[in-house]
Order: sequence, then C-alpha cells, then structure tokens
Amino acid sequence: MLEHTGLFVELTQFFLSYGRIQLQWNASLGRKFFGRGPAASSLSYDFRCDCVLLDKLFRPEAILGGRGAWQLKPEAGVCDDKETVAQTIRCEAMGEKGCSLKELGQICEHYVSPRCINEKVTIFCLQRNSRKVSEIGCATYEYEGTIVTVVPFQELKQQIGAGTFKYVLTLFSVQWLLLNDTELHANRA
Repeated sequence: MLEHTGLFVELTQFFLSYGRIQLQWNASLGRKFFGRGPAASSLSYDFRCDCVLLDKLFRPEAILGGRGAWQLKPEAGVCDDKETVAQTIRCEAMGEKGCSLKELGQICEHYVSPRCINEKVTIFCLQRNSRKVSEIGCATYEYEGTIVTVVPFQELKQQIGAGTFKYVLTLFSVQWLLLNDTELHANRA
C-alpha cells in the first residue's frame, strides 16, 4: 500500500508471511520502507600523482548526527526518472568537479539499508587527471558549493585508519581502493 509519494521518495507499507528457519510460517509481518530508486557514486583516482579527489561539501544531515557539517565524499547523486547510473554519475562529475568522464569502472552495487530503504547505489572508480578539475565546483542547478580536495594516497590510508571518513560511500570507495591498489597499478603499467 503506497502511503506517500514525493520528489525522489515513496513510503510504502506491505505485509508478508515467510517460511522461517524452523520451517514454520510466521504470522503476517508488516513493514514500511522508503522507495528511493537507484543512485550512483564514483571515486576519482589520479595514478599520475597517486592521489584521490574527494568533494568537500556542507551536509546538514551530518550536523543532525553530531558530526561536523563539512564532509569528504566521492561525487554522488540520485538517478532522475529513466536516467541510468552512468548518466547520473557523468552529470554529477560535471556538476561537482567541472569535468566530463570517459571510462567508468564499476566497483560494486549495494543497498543502503537492508531493512527500510530500497535504494541501490552503484559505485564506480575512475581515472581522473587532478590538474583538469575545478578547485571549486558547482553547477548552478546543484545549489551547493563543492571544494575539490586532492588527498595523496598515503594520507588517505592514514585518514581511513584514523576514522576520519564518516560518509559510507567514502568508506566503501576508499577501502576498495586500498584493497585493489596493487592490481590497479599493475594494470596501468
């Protein structure tokens, strides 16, 4: 049963029965979930200078969570109707870093929450020349200022070890990069 629909979100309540581990059926179980649709994110890595480009953005939700409002994150966005994740991330790259993308390498897809939201995020890693991006990015339609921050790879390792990153897309992307750094460098040679 659809309870609410609005820009980028739907609230739905549904009831179901399922076979439990003990092979017994449970009574009807009611759940509400937010329908948000697909989203995309990409981590920009510059092999030439062994650094990552992250966006520093003001995030009001971080204040509500008791964190600083300025968060480091990869570019990301929610897909508009009938827009693919690749189209979304290309648009976000232009809006947040002022540059176009050519090649996208998909890292993973994941659900934001296993319980209450159906949003699936596709995360990409891409090669980017850090000298060809805007230091301050913001397309006029974005309504948010972005400071493009160049983080050297060794500093990135220290920051993730110290718990600096609080945004899940940053954590996923950076951890993937740390796990695959040797292979990425071998493929580049």
